[in-house]
Amino acid sequence: MPRDDHAGARIAEARKLGGYTQRGFADAIGFSYSLLHQVEGGHKPASRDFIAACARALHIDVTALTGQPYMTELQQDRLAELIRPIRESPDLYDLGADPDVTARQANELTVGADLLCQHVRAAKLTDAAKGLPRLITELTTAVRPALRPACGAGARLGSGARRSAAVPCGRE
Repeated sequence: MPRDDHAGARIAEARKLGGYTQRGFADAIGFSYSLLHQVEGGHKPASRDFIAACARALHIDVTALTGQPYMTELQQDRLAELIRPIRESPDLYDLGADPDVTARQANELTVGADLLCQHVRAAKLTDAAKGLPRLITELTTAVRPALRPACGAGARLGSGARRSAAVPCGRE
C-alpha cells in the first residue's frame, strides 16, 4: 500500500507545482513514464539518480524531495545570522561613536573594503558577510566626526536615510 510521506509523493507534489504532467516530466528527467508513475505512487523506491534528476529539472534542492527540508531551513537560518549584523550596522551611526572601536587609517580601511569586494567577486559571501559589519562600524567611527551636522549628511548615513534622503542640504 502506498504511503504519502515517501520521496515519490514529494516528487509528485513538486512536479505539479512546476507545471509538469507525468509524461512531460518523465521526458525532462530522462526516465520512463512508467518508472515515474510507480515512484510517485509509492510502489517503487526512488533511486539517488532519479531524485537528483528530478531536483535538477525542478530547480530545487534534493533535500526537498528526500524529506530533509530541515537542511534548507538550517541554510536559511545561517543566512539570516549573517545578514542581521549587516542590516543593523547602519543604525550604529545613530548611537554615536563606539568607545570600544578604534578605526583604522583611511588607507587601511580602503584595503579592507577592497578585500570585501574581492570576497564578493570570488563568491566568498560568508567571508564578506562576516567582515562587512566591522568595516561599516569602523567607517562610521572614522567619518562621523568629519560630517557637518548642519548639512544633515550624518543623518542620512544611519536610519535617518530612510526619512530624510530627499531633504536638500541646509533645509532641515
